[in-house]
Amino acid sequence: MKVMVPGRSPPARHPWAKAAAIAGRCVYRQDAPAFWNYHDFVFDAQDSLTLDTLKTKVLEWAAPKGLDTIQLGACIDTRATEGAGSTTGGCEVRAPGLWRRRAPFP
Repeated sequence: MKVMVPGRSPPARHPWAKAAAIAGRCVYRQDAPAFWNYHDFVFDAQDSLTLDTLKTKVLEWAAPKGLDTIQLGACIDTRATEGAGSTTGGCEVRAPGLWRRRAPFP
């Protein structure tokens, strides 16, 4: 069974969450399928990421993936995607045992 639920990015819950969300949207702008690889990278590296190291580690992750690191760095620096996917007007579904992957942005 597949369930598609429209929604928005969840609110930031730790010091580098917003920066990671902005970087994720920058990755998505360049290569939408790469977003889920980025998502997995951030999840796996969360113990070693800080607000100060996030951009460097994201660019190190992106280079071998073929992403344009100059464009990605500029997007992150200018916060070009800030506000995209905000929680305003979104909805959330919670059901025991239900997990879904959806497109990160409408």
